[in-house]
Amino acid sequence: MAKISSFSSLPTFDAPKSPPSLFSQSSLLGKIARIIVALFLILVSLGLILIAYRFSDLLNCKFCITKTTELPIPSTKIPISSPPVPTTPPYQKKEPTLPQKNPKISENLLSQEVVQDYLSSGRLPELAILDNSQMFQFMCVLHDQYPKLLPNDCLIPLTIFNYREEICNTIQDKLKADQGQYCSLGDLQCPITCSPENYHQLLQQSRVLPFLLWYDPEPTNHQQTLEKMQEIASQGTPGNSHWTVIVVDLDARCITYFDSLVNYIASTDEMERRMKSLACCLANIGLCKNNGCPFDVHVAVNESLQNWMGSCCGLWCCQYMKWYMDHSHTGILQKIPDSLAYKTLLLQSLHSTFEKLMKKYADLSWPTT
Repeated sequence: MAKISSFSSLPTFDAPKSPPSLFSQSSLLGKIARIIVALFLILVSLGLILIAYRFSDLLNCKFCITKTTELPIPSTKIPISSPPVPTTPPYQKKEPTLPQKNPKISENLLSQEVVQDYLSSGRLPELAILDNSQMFQFMCVLHDQYPKLLPNDCLIPLTIFNYREEICNTIQDKLKADQGQYCSLGDLQCPITCSPENYHQLLQQSRVLPFLLWYDPEPTNHQQTLEKMQEIASQGTPGNSHWTVIVVDLDARCITYFDSLVNYIASTDEMERRMKSLACCLANIGLCKNNGCPFDVHVAVNESLQNWMGSCCGLWCCQYMKWYMDHSHTGILQKIPDSLAYKTLLLQSLHSTFEKLMKKYADLSWPTT
C-alpha cells in the first residue's frame, strides 16, 4: 500500500478574491449631503431671523403703516403766510440730546432740521385728538388773529342731516345783524355761551364762516347721530367718527368743503353736488338778486392727507382753517410733501403753538368785540 507522506508545514490557501469596496465613495457622498443640509438649515435660520425682525418692526409701528428704516425728508418747504419768507439761518449742531417735546418751528415753514432731529431720535410725537370744545377754542383763537372769522358753535356740532338748514339759519342771522336787528334771548340761533349783544357784533364783522361737521357712518338720522355722539364721548375714544369743515366765504363768494380723508362721507362728486345745493339755498334767502346762485363751490382735497387709521382729522380741520385765513386760495395743499414725518410734525407744531392760547377760552366763552 502506498503511504501518504506528511507535509513538513501546513498548507496555505489564498483568500477568495471579492469585488472592490464602495466604502470610500459612500463616505464622500455622505459628506456632501451633510454639507448641503447644513447650508439649507443656515439659510432657513437666517430667513426666520429676518422675518422675526420685520415682524417686530411692524408691531412697534404706531401709525399702522409699514415702517421703513428711514422716513423720507421733505424736499420742499411749506409757506404759511403770503409775505416772503426770510432765509432759514444755517443749522447749528447741538449736543446729542433727545428733541424737545414741542419742536420750535417758525411761523412760515417747517424746518428740515427739525424733521431730521425727530427722525434721528427714532420716534414721532403723539398727536392730540381734538374734541368739539377744543376745536371751538381753536376757532376763537383764530378769530382773535382774524376778526372777520366767526367761531363755529361746536357745542352741538352739525351733522349731514342738518348742516344745510343750520348754515342757512346762521347766514339769515348774519343778514339780520347787518340790518341792525339783534338776536333775541329766545332765538335758538344765539349760542348759549354768548350774549345776544356780543353775538350780534360778531355776526356784523364776520365775513368768513366755518362750519365744522361731525360724521359717523353708523347712524341713519340726526337723532341717532346725537346719541352716537354721547356714546363716543362717554367711551373717550373717537371710534369711526370724523370731522370735516364747510367754509362760507362772503367776500370770495365761495363755499369750500374740506375733508382730510377726501371721501369719507361721500365721493368728491357727490359732496360737490351737495355744496352746490347749499349754494342754491343761500341764494334763496336773499344773498343775491334774482335768486341766482351767488357762490362758487370748491372741494379742497383731492388726495388723502391722513392715514385712514389715524385720529388727527380735527387737527387737519384746524390747520386748514389757519391756512385758509393766511392764504385763502393759494393751493397750499398741493405743496405738502408726501411724508408722514413732515405731516405729523406740522400738526404737532400747530397744536403746540395754539395750546396755551386756547386756555383763554377754556370756559367756552366767546370772543368779545
